[in-house]
Amino acid sequence: MVTLVYVTVTVGAQMLVSDAIIISQKKVAFAAAGQAALGTAGYWIASLGALLAASSAINATLFSTARQMHEIAVARELPAIFAKVRGGLPVTALVFLAVYGAAFAMLPDITEHRTAWIPVIVAKI
Repeated sequence: MVTLVYVTVTVGAQMLVSDAIIISQKKVAFAAAGQAALGTAGYWIASLGALLAASSAINATLFSTARQMHEIAVARELPAIFAKVRGGLPVTALVFLAVYGAAFAMLPDITEHRTAWIPVIVAKI
């Protein structure tokens, strides 16, 4: 069912806007398709849908990876601090992953050729 919805949305977006618009607005192409379909309301509906989808994916990844870190720590292959749980949740692993992920999210996009800092970091290693 999910695959059908995904394929329908993808094909529908391709039918609503041209390839040139998708390429030129690649970061907001889904919102552009929503705007083409329903005007300003469609833009906001598509943007909200993308936000919810991204949030869901991040949530699923964060919790499953934290649980995996917990199990690996229980097997004594990661530090014991990651084996601790509070209320059934591996809080230490969750906080670690959230902070680590946020730090990586703040790094510059490597496709924008702002990578002058990489040789400096590699040279210090």
